[in-house]
Amino acid sequence: MKIDITKLVKLNEIAKEGSKTIARNLSIMLGIGVEMRISKIDFITTRDFPKEMDDGICVYLTFTGLPSGNLLVYFPHEGAKKVARLLLQGIESDSNRGFSEIEISAIKEIGNILTSSFIDGWANLLKTEIDISTPNLINASEIESILREMDEYAFVFSSHIYAKKEDIKCQIYVFPYINGMIEVLEKL
Repeated sequence: MKIDITKLVKLNEIAKEGSKTIARNLSIMLGIGVEMRISKIDFITTRDFPKEMDDGICVYLTFTGLPSGNLLVYFPHEGAKKVARLLLQGIESDSNRGFSEIEISAIKEIGNILTSSFIDGWANLLKTEIDISTPNLINASEIESILREMDEYAFVFSSHIYAKKEDIKCQIYVFPYINGMIEVLEKL
């Protein structure tokens, strides 16, 4: 597989557009200022995928169009708790370590906005249509079963969401169908 390295620089632009769309949509939804930064982009194989994740939460979906593939967002446990608190704003949870039903619902809603906004940002920049499936929520411990359905390669976007003085870390894993991704990068 050959990709012109200058085309990979464009991936940074795609990521920035996705993060801007996330910040804008979360700001509207939450009624507060939200900023999202992507601090690092890596390229890994599923063999390199972290084998041990804490008891965090993952939101994943499939996307079709050009490009196509799978997207997974991983929130470490504390990050998932912070995400839930942002949406629940003052509603107390009855769960200290695990996740209550209302927290799960809040994380799923934020995950829905985050995943669909990220892909929408890509579609806007690429001037294409990308359809997405309904996002699913799983415990990080269940990730092995999902990885079997993913393509072999992934881009990893190490991200931070800043809202209400909170720094919420998350990892966005994009498993593109590689031929379609190469085609997209070549068009840039």
